[in-house]
Amino acid sequence: KRSLLFLFLGALLVSYTVTCDDYSDEEFDDDVDEDSRNEDLEDDTSKDPTKSEDNTDEKKLEDSNDGLDPEEFEEDLTTPQKEALDKNVTKEIVYTWDNIHRHPTKPWTEKWLLEMFLGSALVLYLFVFISGKRTNQNLAIEWVKVHMSYFEKNFEFVGAGKMDEKNPHYRPRALDQTSYNTFNFYASGRANCLYSLVTLELKRRQDLFTMGLANLVVPEKDRICFEIPLNYQEPIPCVFAILRNKFVKKMIEEYSDLRNLTKPRVNEELSGTFKILCEYDDFSKHCLTTQFLQALNKYEEYIVMLHVTDQKVFSMHQHALRVDLLMPKDPQKFEDLLKITKAIFHLVDQMGNYKMNPQNKAAAIKNRNTLAAKDFKENKGKEIEEKLQTKKAEKMKEKDKKLMTLPKEQQKKQEEKDYKRKMRKQNQRMTKFVKVQTGV
Repeated sequence: KRSLLFLFLGALLVSYTVTCDDYSDEEFDDDVDEDSRNEDLEDDTSKDPTKSEDNTDEKKLEDSNDGLDPEEFEEDLTTPQKEALDKNVTKEIVYTWDNIHRHPTKPWTEKWLLEMFLGSALVLYLFVFISGKRTNQNLAIEWVKVHMSYFEKNFEFVGAGKMDEKNPHYRPRALDQTSYNTFNFYASGRANCLYSLVTLELKRRQDLFTMGLANLVVPEKDRICFEIPLNYQEPIPCVFAILRNKFVKKMIEEYSDLRNLTKPRVNEELSGTFKILCEYDDFSKHCLTTQFLQALNKYEEYIVMLHVTDQKVFSMHQHALRVDLLMPKDPQKFEDLLKITKAIFHLVDQMGNYKMNPQNKAAAIKNRNTLAAKDFKENKGKEIEEKLQTKKAEKMKEKDKKLMTLPKEQQKKQEEKDYKRKMRKQNQRMTKFVKVQTGV
């Protein structure tokens, strides 16, 4: 909407400037016509002196005949004076005709070229906006058509909105559109999970600039994100992830639980495009069943990452699962996404059946306590540093205020003392550093 508004305002501004230029050009052309007319008259008089005499006679006649009717005294004019008047009239007509052809007007195609360009750009932008918006809506609707029956069988409530107790046949809307390219699908009422929130993050097809320019640098892709808070009788303190090889480094830097609690694991049945990060080996072996591994290997082109954690890194819930998928370009392949969805909820049920070894459980609790203590120290150290910096800043302000009240000579002496004190501290630090390096 903002880009449309800016484009429309720019077109108005440019059209206003062009019209102003046209008016200024017309005024300039009138001035040029008068100047050229006077110059031509001067040239004619310089070439033919008799014409200058005729002009002087005409001026005398005009001065003498001010306020009188020229027809009343037409008989008093001599024949040479009449001929001179006729010549001057014809000359004026000839000069205006020449000046008109000397400055021809521009054709309308050149005059309105900029307005035509901006108008066509505006029409193109509107066309892309409407068509891109409809395309995203159609893709979201096709995804819902394929997955709706499965979610209705496995969940009690499907769709966005609240249930109407008075109307038992009330059916809420399936999708909640948050923007022109983002749609949410909500379902709740299933064992082993609180709810399932599916977010369809599609390309910004409604935006001409991002589709034309941004895609040349970083091409966008249609994505699907599953966020499932897990609800087990005994919460499992474990972190588990399946990532594409090219995203492993980025995900480890982004998520602290993967960086501090997991180790790489090996599974020969899994495709080489993925890497497993898990806290305990028995947990990964229990979760990665043959059915789940077959789905991963068969539809590996759609899977970006799978992340299970109890550290609240991407969700406000204690134990949650997140899955990122790529949407195929052809809607006829949405059946493959349905099979991946079934595999995801199969993993949810499989993790609910896991019984943790008491040794692994004790080690997991110990690791989390050490990690919490480390985070607390880091946060506390940051708070202490911020407090010290604020105190130092307040002291410096007080010193500056005191210096401003002192006379100039005392200010110079105080500044010299402060400088000597800083240099003494720097020398002491340098001597300590040299001693440590040399081992003296």
